[in-house]
Amino acid sequence: MTNITSETKRVEYSAEKVYQFITDFNNFESLLPQDKVENFKADGDTCSFRIKGMTD
Repeated sequence: MTNITSETKRVEYSAEKVYQFITDFNNFESLLPQDKVENFKADGDTCSFRIKGMTD
């Protein structure tokens, strides 16, 4: 099983800016580990991707 972890970080932006960022799935690609994710596709409301090494 693949375990994906990340560090905790302090965000220096307003709650409104953070909300605007995380509610647009186009932004999620930059949050995912590029060495573990492939075929990322997004529009404003949905996203899909494969985790490398996982079967369909």
